[in-house]
Amino acid sequence: MAEQRRFLSAAGVPIALRRRQHSASCRELAVRGPRLQLRSLSAVTSAVWLAAYGLFALSENSMVLSAAIFITLIGLIIYLHFVKIDQESLLVIGSLGIQVTSSYASGKESTTFIEMAQVKDVVINEAIHMQKVIYYLCILLQDPEDPQGVSEVVPLFQFCFHGNNLSTGRVDSSRKEELQATIGLLDRSVQKLSRDPGAEEDSSSIK
Repeated sequence: MAEQRRFLSAAGVPIALRRRQHSASCRELAVRGPRLQLRSLSAVTSAVWLAAYGLFALSENSMVLSAAIFITLIGLIIYLHFVKIDQESLLVIGSLGIQVTSSYASGKESTTFIEMAQVKDVVINEAIHMQKVIYYLCILLQDPEDPQGVSEVVPLFQFCFHGNNLSTGRVDSSRKEELQATIGLLDRSVQKLSRDPGAEEDSSSIK
């Protein structure tokens, strides 16, 4: 059973939240952003090559064109393989833990597993960056030495606020409600599955 809801980020970029129930003790939440636009990629590539051609016309050095092509290709590979994330998903597995998977535009996947015993809470955090206020979802990890302390803050769905997608100096209530709806889904998933991993899903509790 899968349910998908669509939202707009603060920059007007469409994102999709998908909730899938694999079993009574396994639930998946995934956020997918827009794919890389060929028009934007072509515009950046053309600008770099035009600048390189201008330098070549002034210096008459063919190494300028070769360097421009090399830098463009290397930059594109780095961007697709390490920066551009198409989808980030959370797989909540009963009392076992949470698996965070990031899928990059190049097809690469990065996976992190968090044991359920390490999860202290799931909250909406806020940060001030320059003149902007950024709201983001994160998991607080339990400090093994201090039961009341937090050892680490793990941000979720990072690609949503990279590039100021969820960053704005004027965050309206509707967009904050979207984050609150997401945290409600995840928080109820963590709490319900950690308390009773064999319990049947109550469809009326999550909307």
